[in-house]
Amino acid sequence: MASSKHLHQIRKVSVVDQVCVEIKQNIVDGIWKENSKLPSESDLAEIYGVNRLSVRMALQKLNTLGIVETRAGMGTYVRKFSLTSLIHEVVDLYAENQSEKDVKQFRNLIECDSMRLAMIYGTDEELAELKHRKDQYYHNAEIYSGDMGNEEKLDALVDSDLNFHTQVVAMSHNQIYLEIYSMVRSMVRQNIKDLLYVRMHNRVRNGEQLVALDDTHEKIYEAISQKDYGKSRQLTYDMLTGVSNGEEKLKTGEVTSGKGEAEKEERQEAASSQ
Repeated sequence: MASSKHLHQIRKVSVVDQVCVEIKQNIVDGIWKENSKLPSESDLAEIYGVNRLSVRMALQKLNTLGIVETRAGMGTYVRKFSLTSLIHEVVDLYAENQSEKDVKQFRNLIECDSMRLAMIYGTDEELAELKHRKDQYYHNAEIYSGDMGNEEKLDALVDSDLNFHTQVVAMSHNQIYLEIYSMVRSMVRQNIKDLLYVRMHNRVRNGEQLVALDDTHEKIYEAISQKDYGKSRQLTYDMLTGVSNGEEKLKTGEVTSGKGEAEKEERQEAASSQ
């Protein structure tokens, strides 16, 4: 007798799920293309040999997944599918369990390679847009530096920073990179906000210039325009680890020592993983 550990129960597949699978497969096979109208509920019921209620429930499920959309009085149409909108609905629940270190490592991986690819595939128009977003970042940094207790001005600065880095990823011309970056946009934004808050307040404590026109953003722009990958890689590291443990130190009244502390943290992390 065969061992039971290699056996499993046959899962019952509902009629609704079967209709969903068939419709999705027809869309994948190009029978119903993007923006095309699906047959009516009665026609689909006849095609699949099921009742209209099963078809209606299948279409509702596909609507929820963002694969099709039902327009009142017009019928059901195939949508341009993207995981981004679907992930946006649940990313906040997921983000609660992610550490700052995980987000930094993700950004280092995606943004660093995006800079490399941007040097290869980026166009002059995209580089000009990157410069525009860089200038907008400095503009908002100047505004925030004059009123650092204003949450709205901080948010404007964070958004302009995020827009700058999103443009770098877009310049990679890697659609998967851009999709994934968009999916976790809220986590990246929060990471940027934390970094900016700590960095700006540390500069106040140190008596340093709050807005330096030759900071990391300017250097990233120069590295891409000059196609200097080695420089861009170091810049990404500096940007993401330059305020390691900064939030905790700010709370206790200490001032972060910058890159030295970051390098120490990275060495400790590497040693613990060996």
